[in-house]
Amino acid sequence: MRTFKAVTGGLFWLLLTNLSIAHTTVVVVPMDDDELQVGGAEPLPSLPGGENIVNVSALGNGDFDDLATAMASITDAAAARPYLILLAPGEYVLDAPLQVEPFVSLRGAGNDETSIRGQVGAASPGAGAALLSTASHSTISRLKLHNAGNGVAGHSAIGIYSECNGCQLLDLEVVLDNPDNRNYGVYSVGIGTRITGVDVIVDAVGDNQNIGVYENGSNGEFYRLGVDVTGGVSSCALVAGSSSSATVRDSRLDIGALPAAALRFEAGSSARLVNTRIDGIVVPAGSGHCYNVFGPGGVPVSC
Repeated sequence: MRTFKAVTGGLFWLLLTNLSIAHTTVVVVPMDDDELQVGGAEPLPSLPGGENIVNVSALGNGDFDDLATAMASITDAAAARPYLILLAPGEYVLDAPLQVEPFVSLRGAGNDETSIRGQVGAASPGAGAALLSTASHSTISRLKLHNAGNGVAGHSAIGIYSECNGCQLLDLEVVLDNPDNRNYGVYSVGIGTRITGVDVIVDAVGDNQNIGVYENGSNGEFYRLGVDVTGGVSSCALVAGSSSSATVRDSRLDIGALPAAALRFEAGSSARLVNTRIDGIVVPAGSGHCYNVFGPGGVPVSC
């Protein structure tokens, strides 16, 4: 078994004190300064023991210079032996979908410093269509992800696919922009998924469908989402599926000038929207509920 570099003493303290908090972003249109601020200030999971830290550097001065290889090297992660993959500043390219394994945390140096990009898509939504996917008790944080899609008309392209128990997405920026694909910033169908400080940008003009966040899991908690969607047909900033019981708080959902839904509740949904600003229409087909939700100009919105 490979022994990874331990982070101890003064270096450990330096690492902790310099882990600035970034934000998770699913982006379609950038926010103005006077808009609702989202993202940031989320405490990140504690570092595990030094022997379980894997350093990845695009400059070649880490344990690995390739993210997929680093992930494949971890074969013994467990609740009592969690791993942390630290991605140094730089750009990392994925040639195929990558799953963050159970009890593994993937952490960058901030979404202005560390980015992952690729061109991934598949015939239907799922882990095979996503640049990154999560497994139970895994975490992705402090990164920018850009999935340019596979360019096949009608195929789905996803930034992060989350079908897990107790996984977390923290302080991220997620960008999708292929005009031929059906684009999803985040596609969540897990149990107890926690998403905090995520900015999602889906910006693709064409006859495609653009969804900022699709949520169809149970007991999810989403805080400080910033979702911007432009282009496409039947596009939507947030879709709460028929099985969704998630709570979305302190967020911003923007569909821009599109004649589409900023928020759509599918029949059977019991999702809740709290303390949130939306720009776009609401389709209340399900049993979703809105509390202290406002549109442009501070006009109250009823769901």
